[in-house]
Amino acid sequence: MDHRLKKQKAIEKVFADGKTLFMHPVKAAWLMLDHGEAVDVSFRYAVTVPKRLFRKATDRNLLKRRMRESVRVMVPGGTGQKTMAVVFIYVSREAESFKEIDRAIRVLMKRLNAKYQP
Repeated sequence: MDHRLKKQKAIEKVFADGKTLFMHPVKAAWLMLDHGEAVDVSFRYAVTVPKRLFRKATDRNLLKRRMRESVRVMVPGGTGQKTMAVVFIYVSREAESFKEIDRAIRVLMKRLNAKYQP
């Protein structure tokens, strides 16, 4: 099952209307999207690493892989009327280890689960 947040309109809406949470080195922008009818997944996410912080694509890709793997392990299952859309943004100027990124994403996912009301 694909949990990626791909639609440009949805991503723009998360940044425009969403709320944010922060746990070094990751910031999460999130928003509940109401579709009216049942949707296939109740959680969609995207990850991003700014080019301004990491000029080399290989460095950005490494950090994105670490973030995606950490989220993949914790993705909640299920369907519902609403979808939580989350964009994870890497904000540190230094490349952190997988352990640090995983710790931050676990804390953020726990906070997001507490806010999720299907």
